[in-house]
Amino acid sequence: METSTGSGLKTRLVNELAAARAEFDAPDDVDRSMAVHRARRALKRARSLYRVLQPVAGLGRDGRLQPVKEAFKLLSVARDADAMLATVERLWQRAKGGSVDVLAATVASFASLARRAHEAELPIARIAELLRAAERKAVQLPADFDAEALVADELASAYKQGRAAFRAVEAKADPGAWHAWRKAVKHRLHLTALWTPTTELRQILADLDALAEILGECNDLANLTHAVEREPAIAGDGKAARRVIAVFTKRQRRLRKRAMALGAALYCQRPRHFAHRLTGAASDGDHAAA
Repeated sequence: METSTGSGLKTRLVNELAAARAEFDAPDDVDRSMAVHRARRALKRARSLYRVLQPVAGLGRDGRLQPVKEAFKLLSVARDADAMLATVERLWQRAKGGSVDVLAATVASFASLARRAHEAELPIARIAELLRAAERKAVQLPADFDAEALVADELASAYKQGRAAFRAVEAKADPGAWHAWRKAVKHRLHLTALWTPTTELRQILADLDALAEILGECNDLANLTHAVEREPAIAGDGKAARRVIAVFTKRQRRLRKRAMALGAALYCQRPRHFAHRLTGAASDGDHAAA
């Protein structure tokens, strides 16, 4: 594993927190939406590391996780607005016929919402302060633990959770299963990236990344649909809102079909078999099981 020691895994956590914090130490003229995007990605990787490190003594004590949770929450409003805007812009650029005009109006509305989210709801100084506090707390964590064993255990758990969510999606048994599956796929992706890459592992990483992107866009489309349903004026009027929602639904249906095909390949093993292969891979250096 690339980060096989306790000190190596701890350093990785500190570096992810530092990378997120650095986005808010940048000059005011940076692209703030991209800064938020990069910071959230770093914090999601850090969140996966925190889950790996949960058995380590002291991790959950003295509010070590609280600064990260609060920073993530403060970033969510602006990032959700940015993500919805980016998704509807892509749909508009691909649109034909009568959908062009209604999507153009929808893009303008979401651009305004995103602008307001950054202006009124992004307390940059507070976020930077929280992330500096999280860095300080991470530096104080112990480093005398078996990082490879902890990662293997958490990866097996992530696979089991992801497969269960995939099965729930497949059975159409739980409306929240798509969201649960998206989170589990991202977590598995972050953990798999910790292993030393092999040819097979690189393909698994590429497929997990593709699946995570698809599920992320599906989530953005669901948020767009809910927003327009709540406030049809975003698209212009009730008729325009129905047309826009139809565009969102069609795109989501296509993406979900692709997601199911990837999921069938990535979650074909029974959890026990996956964990067994993972344990064997960790002992002989072959990390293809991840």
